[in-house]
Amino acid sequence: MSDSTPVLVLTGERTVERNDGSTVTHPVMTWHPQWRPVLTAFAACSPPATTTRLVDWYVTADGTPPIEVFDWNSLPGDVADGMRAMGASLWHVPVIPEGGFAHLTGMTQLLGRHTSAALTALGEALIEASGGRQTTAMKVPIGANAGLPDGSFPVHVDDWPARNLLNVFTKPAPDKQGATLVLPLPDYERLAVAAFGPAQAAEMMRRIRREVPWDLLHYEQSFGWHENDEWDLIRATTEASMVIVYGEGEGYLVDDSTVLHGRTVVVERGDRLNRLHRLTFDNEQSYLLRAAMGGEYL
Repeated sequence: MSDSTPVLVLTGERTVERNDGSTVTHPVMTWHPQWRPVLTAFAACSPPATTTRLVDWYVTADGTPPIEVFDWNSLPGDVADGMRAMGASLWHVPVIPEGGFAHLTGMTQLLGRHTSAALTALGEALIEASGGRQTTAMKVPIGANAGLPDGSFPVHVDDWPARNLLNVFTKPAPDKQGATLVLPLPDYERLAVAAFGPAQAAEMMRRIRREVPWDLLHYEQSFGWHENDEWDLIRATTEASMVIVYGEGEGYLVDDSTVLHGRTVVVERGDRLNRLHRLTFDNEQSYLLRAAMGGEYL
């Protein structure tokens, strides 16, 4: 086990059919075998559930998001060391495949109900490996009211400071509700140009592609149209997207600057906070790209 061993490894491919009948194939990834004993030991410790705290540097008119916090004192020293080494690997060794998107599988088999805590600990270990840069990883709960009133969420990028996004389903909605929408950025750009015109769409693309320093206002500037869709863009982007039904322990890994995601209608809300667990993170390379542009949130 070494922090030069990637956290995730390729394990196959998955082909998804688009609404127009064409198919798209992406890689499938899972935990690297060399890290599986660390995760097994972590779950065996039965660590407590995470707690939350507010992010003191992220304040908008809509409020301040909470992040999850892990109690490292709950772990024996050797298990804590293993998780810290795993976080260091996620910082030093890129895992996003070419094309910016991968399906995930087998992500909860070792961890069970401790999946959320493990992702939180992994993010905090990455922050430590980065030299304590707080914006390099965040385990952010999915808001109970996120998205539209029908439970759907039009395509978007999460647009946290860190570039990469790892989403793991632990309690998927029943009956194929809340299926994942995936739309490559070039497809979205074409629709955005038709809706907003070339100039406004170009500004949106610069923010989404992270060609300008990250700012708290970027999400609203790029996706405020969700609330007042006079262009019928929700329908157009949903029809253009891949629709993927993930089961327990599955999910996806995405470069948030190259691929958009969303979800279909969810009638049965259930326990939304435990349905999907999200870790946003930078690696050393993506952080250096962000730092080179400067800005307030580094």
